[in-house]
Amino acid sequence: MKIICTSNLGTSLGNSLSQLKGYSPDSRFDLLKIGCTYTVYAIMMSHSHLWYYIYERDDKLYPIAYPAPLFDLIDGTFPPFWVMSIIRHERSSVSTPVLYVPFISHRLWVGDETIYKRLLDDDNEAVRIFETIRKETDASTI
Repeated sequence: MKIICTSNLGTSLGNSLSQLKGYSPDSRFDLLKIGCTYTVYAIMMSHSHLWYYIYERDDKLYPIAYPAPLFDLIDGTFPPFWVMSIIRHERSSVSTPVLYVPFISHRLWVGDETIYKRLLDDDNEAVRIFETIRKETDASTI
């Protein structure tokens, strides 16, 4: 799955997303390069908004979630090893204490709800698994 960056400005997000995540029309996503094509490593739907997990730089150890309005889809083909899961998120909101979020990615990521947090903590096993995820995903989207 491939996307191309069409904007790195908060003005592209719309009001509901801006209010949701604390973004504003003045927000900037400086690591994103307009016109650059990115491989998608996961898709998440949260608060009625689509998010793409991408590596905005080749030297990053983990992908970052970016809101879909910053991109155009150029190849929507899912890699054959992608699966879907529903992730449970605990929230501090009294009106919505639990949020269930659809998540689509490599079966190794979807099968381990702790892997992303462990990756951020520089866990060696999580880093190794994400190297596999990245390698397989990159090979399937050429």
